[in-house]
Amino acid sequence: MNVVTGDESDGLMPSVDDDGLGKPRFSGRQLRELIADDAWLDEVIDRADEGGVALTGPGGFLPEMIKAVLERGLAAELTGMWAMRSVTRPAAGR
Repeated sequence: MNVVTGDESDGLMPSVDDDGLGKPRFSGRQLRELIADDAWLDEVIDRADEGGVALTGPGGFLPEMIKAVLERGLAAELTGMWAMRSVTRPAAGR
């Protein structure tokens, strides 16, 4: 699989996955820059400061953000696994 990472690309253009399907693949950095640009990150930090919210540590913004992303990712994985299992498992009584 061909994925652009780090400094291999200056822009936000994804590489093309070499699985033959031509699906675009982003590096983690590229996706972060696409979704959360520096202006947005500055705004988050400013709002956290204004609201008295720590960025790190227990109850901080970053641990809560990571938790939310991981929970959603896990839910999506489990949903996909159950959907795949129901498709591949033969119906009862057959």
